[in-house]
Amino acid sequence: MAATLLTGAAAVTCESPTPAPPLTGNTRYVFLVDTSASMEGAGDSAKIFQKVKAALLQFTQTSPPGTEVQVTTFDEGVKGTQRFILPADRANFTAHVNSLRANGQKTYVNRALAETYRALRDEAKANTVIYVLTDGKDNEYGSQKQLREFARDYQLNRGTFDWLYYVTLGLSTPADTRSTLAPLPNTRLLSNSPGQLPAFSLVTIQPGRLDLGNLQLTPEVQRDLSVRVQGTAPKLQFRVDSPELDQHGAFLDVLPSAAQATQLKDVTFALRNAQNLPPGTYAATLCLSGPSTGIIQPGTLPLTFAFHPQAQYALTLQGQDAVSLPRGAETVQTYKLDAVNRWATMPVTLRAPEIAGLDVTVNGAPSAEVNPGQTFEVKVRNDRMTRNMPAMVAPVVTAPGAQVGAPPPFSVTQPATFWERFGVGLALLGALLTGLVIFLVRKRRPWGTLSSEQTPGKPRKLRGDVVEVAKLLGNSELNGLTFKGRTRPLIAAIPDDLVLRIGPSRLEVDDPLESGEPMTVVRNGVEIETLTYQKT
Repeated sequence: MAATLLTGAAAVTCESPTPAPPLTGNTRYVFLVDTSASMEGAGDSAKIFQKVKAALLQFTQTSPPGTEVQVTTFDEGVKGTQRFILPADRANFTAHVNSLRANGQKTYVNRALAETYRALRDEAKANTVIYVLTDGKDNEYGSQKQLREFARDYQLNRGTFDWLYYVTLGLSTPADTRSTLAPLPNTRLLSNSPGQLPAFSLVTIQPGRLDLGNLQLTPEVQRDLSVRVQGTAPKLQFRVDSPELDQHGAFLDVLPSAAQATQLKDVTFALRNAQNLPPGTYAATLCLSGPSTGIIQPGTLPLTFAFHPQAQYALTLQGQDAVSLPRGAETVQTYKLDAVNRWATMPVTLRAPEIAGLDVTVNGAPSAEVNPGQTFEVKVRNDRMTRNMPAMVAPVVTAPGAQVGAPPPFSVTQPATFWERFGVGLALLGALLTGLVIFLVRKRRPWGTLSSEQTPGKPRKLRGDVVEVAKLLGNSELNGLTFKGRTRPLIAAIPDDLVLRIGPSRLEVDDPLESGEPMTVVRNGVEIETLTYQKT
């Protein structure tokens, strides 16, 4: 609802910096509403009461969850107080506001203000905004004493983010009220023309301070602001105050210079005329202002920035540049961060690299901040790295606006295990031994049997590559007769004085041994032995 403010809008001036409340902190709104009959037009007054009720409903429409709203009505003292938690109690709040009636005969505003604040003072709650809405002067005899007691009480107990709005509707603020309340911090006295209400608002801005970085390297930077608006979104004005820059003919420009609170998000800062600005660090203040009916928390934002050449750092490895790390083992390597120039004063963030098979930490954590001149440790544990594939390990550096020399890496390799080192040789040796065993077993395994008529008994086993029959049977008359066995059993040698026959057929050297066929041994026409070979 449009309003004609008799006090006008606040000028763009910077006050002393005050912190901003956290955006998660809720504000308690206390509406001290005059319900004397004049609010409904009695005595030729302007009808304002319905507008007051509508303003209460509109102002609380955007209340964040958990917001407490207190409505206290007064005429001849406090008539009643109701509290609501929005938005949960919105229906009850709306019904209560709509039920209010203005039919009192007195306007004891000073008494009502003092009593209400005494009750609020004893409650441990922060961020309280009190709105006094009245269309008349206090008409209780001697009430100035109560107003002064309130002022003293409020001065002593006011919270950092507490505000008092004393709004007179259709008349100027009484002189005695102005002289008592105007000196109080975070207090505004507003007067409106008959039938008009101010558009109240509360704007909370975060963060409470801004670091603009190094403006010599980047003269123009952008920063994000988080804005929460309660009530009507006002138009805000901005400017930067920096006496330090003024001394050298430089200034810090801010864009936009004005914006609706709901449209405020990105703010651009640009350093101008900095050719005579000495290197160093500087402070400034962002001044925010709007209509006098609105609260801006904070009204000032401290700004800090640097103006100097790029900071330079160097990292040195104080440990080994190559490490052999068995699986499951750990190693710790030490680095040192040094300042190369005098502008390298800020900490640098060092992050552990991600390497397959290795668990890497910096000072025992995924990342760490290290100041110039400090050492830090990079710990590496071999969880499951691949053999014969060395890994190069070095911390990852994050230092916006600064130059940091590449961190010297160290290599990590996994040494061969006993089996990896000797496994092939042992396998070959095993195969060789296995073959030898097989060979020996096969060599000792009989490849047949030989029966003899002259040497009765159990057949003799034929073993080895060459068998001397005389030794096998213990019969010297068979000296020189040898058989050769295994894959193809045959007659290896027959002495000249012996003849071997199977039936009528004479056997010769290299003839195969026929399994189950009796062989007759003849010397000088006389049969001296009968041998029978049996394959096994």
